[in-house]
Amino acid sequence: MHGHGELAVVSSGQIYLLGGPAGRLTHVALPARATAPTWSPDHRWLAVRVGQSLYLVRANGRGAHRLAPRGRVVTDAAWSPTRDVLVVASYLRKHSASPHYHVDLVSTAGHSRTLSKSSFVSGMAWSPDGASVAIGAPKYLHHGPERLRWRSRIAVTNVGTGSTDVIAHHRGGILDIAGWTPDGSHILYWPDPMGSGSIAADGLPLLAVPISGGHATHVDGGLTHAAWTAYAPNRQAIATVAGVRALL
Repeated sequence: MHGHGELAVVSSGQIYLLGGPAGRLTHVALPARATAPTWSPDHRWLAVRVGQSLYLVRANGRGAHRLAPRGRVVTDAAWSPTRDVLVVASYLRKHSASPHYHVDLVSTAGHSRTLSKSSFVSGMAWSPDGASVAIGAPKYLHHGPERLRWRSRIAVTNVGTGSTDVIAHHRGGILDIAGWTPDGSHILYWPDPMGSGSIAADGLPLLAVPISGGHATHVDGGLTHAAWTAYAPNRQAIATVAGVRALL
């Protein structure tokens, strides 16, 4: 990595570090299969999903330890773009009354503060300035027509004040968060009709909604994975991975 030298690689569920403080190729001993390694903004820490938990590892490959919240299944985690703090989505391992999911602000020391609670989380994304987090919060209703049982919203929470603004609503599907536009003016998301995994696997339209709320505009189309969208260096174009529809 230019300017840092660190490289984190997953191979057969094992994490290896190369360069930077780790120097030569270094295996990181972890208690379960590892996925989704991401560096902190200052490259001092590596966050990695280990089984159903979230672990932190120092850049030299040492000091691996489980990060709060304990006793919960971690489904997603993302570093702030400006400081060493994460947002972590998780739910209780044991059955509990709704809401099941928490979105917590978690420091590298393990201190946590809950930002949001909901029945489900369909993605999280930090604003470019690190001041806010966009959270997709769908809810499944057990009554009414099947095609309308999902009710979804996208909320933007200020991590400093805790204030939340709902900027998009949808009935009959899930709103999957893709990210923010580089200027922080819009949230990108995919509308997933009826919460259908098979429809999403073919690709969905990518929409942009202003953080002030209002009408969403069509941007592009592609597969519903936030890591498969990328802006050009001039920040004026976006690339996505498109799906392929089977014709019968």
